[in-house]
Amino acid sequence: GALARENPATTPLPGLAVAKTFSRQVTARRQSYSELNTTKYIIVPLAVIAFIALYWAAIAGIYAWNDELFPVLGDASMATSEEFAAIFKQHPTEAFMYNAIGILAIFSIFPIGLFVTRVARRIMQRRADALILSGRYAPIVFLRSFQDDGSVLLEDQGIPGVQALTRATSPASSEEELAQILLRIGPVVAIGKPGEKLPELGAARLYVSHDEWQAVVGALMRQAALVVVRVGKSPGVLWEIGQALTQIPRERLALVMLGDEPLSPSVAARLAPALGGALPAALATPRRGGWVGRLVSNPKRRIGGVVCFTPDGQAHAVPVRMWPMGLNDMAVMLAWRPAAGPLRHAWRQVLVLLGLAWDSGPRRRQRLFAVGLALLFGWFGAHWFYLGQRRLGWRYVLMFPLGVPIVMGWVDAVRFVWLEHAEFERRFLAAAAR
Repeated sequence: GALARENPATTPLPGLAVAKTFSRQVTARRQSYSELNTTKYIIVPLAVIAFIALYWAAIAGIYAWNDELFPVLGDASMATSEEFAAIFKQHPTEAFMYNAIGILAIFSIFPIGLFVTRVARRIMQRRADALILSGRYAPIVFLRSFQDDGSVLLEDQGIPGVQALTRATSPASSEEELAQILLRIGPVVAIGKPGEKLPELGAARLYVSHDEWQAVVGALMRQAALVVVRVGKSPGVLWEIGQALTQIPRERLALVMLGDEPLSPSVAARLAPALGGALPAALATPRRGGWVGRLVSNPKRRIGGVVCFTPDGQAHAVPVRMWPMGLNDMAVMLAWRPAAGPLRHAWRQVLVLLGLAWDSGPRRRQRLFAVGLALLFGWFGAHWFYLGQRRLGWRYVLMFPLGVPIVMGWVDAVRFVWLEHAEFERRFLAAAAR
């Protein structure tokens, strides 16, 4: 439909060339990373260093506690289960230390692995200008306050520090979830925060100067298939809301309101005439007062909403709630994605109002996910099915009784890792799209 119209590379966005030039200047450090094969020079060394540091920290802790523990551990590592129990029965303190360090190592590896993975993904994030000019589809423009970058919880119960503590454990942010949903329509781009060393995960970033950002945002809006604004309090967001309401057709606009903080009077005054009764229906309903309301929340309470417009200009509010949600959404949330269920449930209804199916539009196949499939399920050719090359996948299935695909899957994972991003797309993603 209108939201999935093509965007020929021969008609670049007005002002985009200026943005590209400035982007290379203000993010020179990130560009130096991106021009390298990121996986070879950043991700692997970072992961190796983290695990080596954890290992030697455990060794140092053992030695600091008791230098006689080394031979005990050595004996236990070569012993049977009965001998192992007998050794530690004679050394109860060492047994406690052995188990404590093991538990600490396990629970340390998990956040370290998440952190390393997120840093790697941020380094490998594609630039917005390259995404637009090389893409076949018009972009989805995501506008927000920089203060909302990296926010994770849609509902923090009003307890101070919960948002920061949750973010420290490296779950997927609400922007990541929105970007994953909007990728069903087209590539998602956003203006990057000035001075950040690495972009946040979610929309691909475009870096512009303070003097030029309004011109670039206006150009992006006019070219966009859909403009999604996360309503915030900053003056920049207020200007963007005003431009979106006046410069583009309403059916190409969606307003996202999340969280319990009330709208500022200036934002509420700007939205009220355009949204009418949809505005209060998209705001969070107040939670119960006191500590009971903070600790126990009604899952059906509205924690925000999405306002979209039908072609006749009528505003419609779709509530965002923690419940109800489908089984698939609950399964996705178990993958350390706390905002996935409520946003996916709400945006299914939004896409219907926009005349789009949930499964419509291009899907972006991730190299990192293909590598994981090749390592874990390569013997069944899962990575080839994921990349759309079913013939190769069935070959792996047929050869599975021989055991050869197990090694072949590992070889494919190494190939995916060491290929440059552009070459990986040319070989595998472009072939899958045809």
